[in-house]
Amino acid sequence: MGSGDAGTGRRGMRKNARMADNGEFRDGLAGRVAAFDREAAADAAARAEVERLGVVEQFPLKIWAELPLEQYALGPTAYRNPSYSFCRLMEYGTNTIGSIRGGSAAKHILYQHRSGEWRIVPTALRGLGVHEAWEKVRAEFEAAFDAAAGGRYELIDELESLSYGQALTTKALAVYFPGEFLPIFSASHVRHFTALLGGRPHQQSSGVRTWRANRELLELVRQVPEFGGWLPHEVMEFLYTFHDPRPKDRVIWKIAPGERAALWDDCLTNRRIRIGWDEVGSLTIPPPFPVPGSTVTTSTDSARPRPWTSSKSATAICSRPGRPPACSSSNGYGSCCAPSSPSPGGS
Repeated sequence: MGSGDAGTGRRGMRKNARMADNGEFRDGLAGRVAAFDREAAADAAARAEVERLGVVEQFPLKIWAELPLEQYALGPTAYRNPSYSFCRLMEYGTNTIGSIRGGSAAKHILYQHRSGEWRIVPTALRGLGVHEAWEKVRAEFEAAFDAAAGGRYELIDELESLSYGQALTTKALAVYFPGEFLPIFSASHVRHFTALLGGRPHQQSSGVRTWRANRELLELVRQVPEFGGWLPHEVMEFLYTFHDPRPKDRVIWKIAPGERAALWDDCLTNRRIRIGWDEVGSLTIPPPFPVPGSTVTTSTDSARPRPWTSSKSATAICSRPGRPPACSSSNGYGSCCAPSSPSPGGS
């Protein structure tokens, strides 16, 4: 999940800091542990391990030195390949490990826009050609993996390009070095849980990278006797079960109505949202695009409700008055974030 409302997040952080200071996390902890379905969490951890091994098999560390850009990045070129690119696998194919879905494709540091144009996110690399920029980004991933393999995690903080994709980098490190990171990749969620367990969360402006804050949270977890012998995934499931930082009563849909939200005014005026782009694929089995309990019509036949179908330029109209999705500009992919409760751990 994303960081959510900044004001709400700061208030929540202050509340959790007070909770930790007052020992309220400890209060009733034994009861929460007893009530927790650890067997189900272990099953989820087993599924996550299958996903993790799949990534390691497809992208072993030894191939990173020669990994082609097209096998790394999101974009139309990668979609034409029979197998997932690394970034597509991280965002869409390994949700059980922990989600980084939603938000902007910029979190992948370098990606291909649906128009075919390559986007380079790090400021220092924007004057380079895309393949030269990729060589520098790839070298930083290699350096990060080498540092983690040697237990010198502090060296990863020096890799500037990776700081533009902290959720992705933290998840990649968790995949290749299991047990050394918690499967929680959202910076705001790491701050939330750090305060909850009595630590001192780093503010967003501090410059502390998510992977470092994640390691600090892991150390706090290791100091909780009740978590002795637990897998990191089990701890993550417990924290989200009883201390979920995500709002319980707020649902946000983030959709790109045209490239750079160019069609937003039209959508707002006509109370509709454009969701169909080539990359979306079949919507007959949606991720959950429709508002629960609503019907959807297309602009080609707005008088007759119909089920979700695949279309290059379908325009969906929410049939529940007063309940249109809350939309904002995105990366031009026409993708939709999950409503309120995707897999925990995400960005």
